[in-house]
Amino acid sequence: MTKMKTKKIIAIASAVILAVSSLAGCGGNNKKVEEGNITLTAYDKNVTTSFGNDDVSSEIIKKTGVTLDYNQASGDAKEKLNLMLASNDYPDLILIDRSSGMIDKFISAKALIPLEDLIEEYAPNIKEQYGEYLNRSKSEDGHIYGLPNWYGIDEEPVLAFMIRKDYLSEVAPEEVVNGDRPITQSEFIEYLKAFKKKHPDIDGKTSIPLTMWSENWGSAIGSFKGMFGMKTYAEKDGALQLDFKDENYKPMMKYINQIKREGLLDVEWATNKEQLWKQKLTSGVVFATPEAYWNTGEASTILSESNEDAVYLPYKVVADGVDPSKTTYSSRNPMGWDIVGITSTNPYPERTIEFLDFIASDEGQKLIMSGIDGVNYTVKDGVRTIDEATLDEMNTDISAYSKKTGVRYWTICVKNGDAKDGLPYYLYNAYNSDETTAFAKKTMGDTVWDCSPYEDLTPVGGTVEALNYKKLSDLSLEYSTKLINASSEEEFNTVWDSFMSEAESLDEANVEKIITENYQKKLKLWGMK
Repeated sequence: MTKMKTKKIIAIASAVILAVSSLAGCGGNNKKVEEGNITLTAYDKNVTTSFGNDDVSSEIIKKTGVTLDYNQASGDAKEKLNLMLASNDYPDLILIDRSSGMIDKFISAKALIPLEDLIEEYAPNIKEQYGEYLNRSKSEDGHIYGLPNWYGIDEEPVLAFMIRKDYLSEVAPEEVVNGDRPITQSEFIEYLKAFKKKHPDIDGKTSIPLTMWSENWGSAIGSFKGMFGMKTYAEKDGALQLDFKDENYKPMMKYINQIKREGLLDVEWATNKEQLWKQKLTSGVVFATPEAYWNTGEASTILSESNEDAVYLPYKVVADGVDPSKTTYSSRNPMGWDIVGITSTNPYPERTIEFLDFIASDEGQKLIMSGIDGVNYTVKDGVRTIDEATLDEMNTDISAYSKKTGVRYWTICVKNGDAKDGLPYYLYNAYNSDETTAFAKKTMGDTVWDCSPYEDLTPVGGTVEALNYKKLSDLSLEYSTKLINASSEEEFNTVWDSFMSEAESLDEANVEKIITENYQKKLKLWGMK
């Protein structure tokens, strides 16, 4: 090779290196954010209409320059998400249900990009609004792949003992009926007995002091667990145990068994499906039922047509030795229902995070949840106010109003609770408080607790421990029926001993060890340990 040719090759190579270096310099933090109007493809299983066809989404486009082109929801959401993974064909912006089991699949497929650097550089409102929940959004590898939607503690109560107000007023003092103090463990049994004595039959039908919707067992037993101050797991010295190892679990089951043995529990309690349970409530023969407070609304509406006090109201029953303020009727997960993620094929990640930053801001949340000032509400003396005509329209058909106006329809990065002005982001909540809801906030408001640390701790599927966990869950359900139906205290104790023996044979200790390890990892990841 001649010296001239060698120099020429070196010169060409140098030029190539410089060109590559120049291109590399255009990437990373030096990348210029796309300007002007853009369109992002999007997927949300709840969206069935077009973005930009209502006032709220039109205002979002005006504020951000971003239009969303939704793959409109129809068919099975999980099936759609699996098809996206199989084809590597993703929308730019995606909402994935937390309970679907699909989030980890999208992360494993590298279909979602890490958001923490984008948030740090482009999203001050996300940092301010999400606060501690950003840290809680980290995956095991330390990255944030999605923003929680409907995040923050929802202070609305959930479970209670739903008791007929008119029947309770016949057997209890006024302070109890009005919800001014909780009902004690012994008082509750006294009230059940007094009701049965006063009303052995109602309209020719045998009265039922206490019934349960067994098909919705989580709410039924959850109300009793709330009464005894129990949570998802029993916790001792930082270690978690299955709930039946809680020191209050056996006394709780013994209490329900007492109610059953004294003839105060519906004889069909273990087989009540939804329709039968509702029929019993609406027939007027039921004194009380443990349930989510909104699930008795239909019965209350029907019964109150002939007697305004014939409504089921949420009451707090407190077990002996439990602080009334430490009851645990209302578990709430501040990590929300789903996550909002940016996919790996999104050509505008910076603009997308800026879009989400606006939506997550106080201004953006008021826009998507309350609408537009002067259209959906007005500000009077600094207070957001809904006029009577708008309120009437919302009360008539809130779903139709939402779809027509966009108010609470484009639910992205939704934050539970109040705006900076002290009113709910979803302003309608300030006007939409019926007697039962207001009563629930009064009697059960202090029973809300954060259950997110206990989420997703069970053994990985396909393992021996996962199989044993499933068997232990089934065993607990099976023995719940046996314990409640025991004909005597002696039989109860015999059944309990059998329960504990069978649980031990399923290697419960190793299952609990894995749950505890996952719990401690989570606390460390969240910076809580």
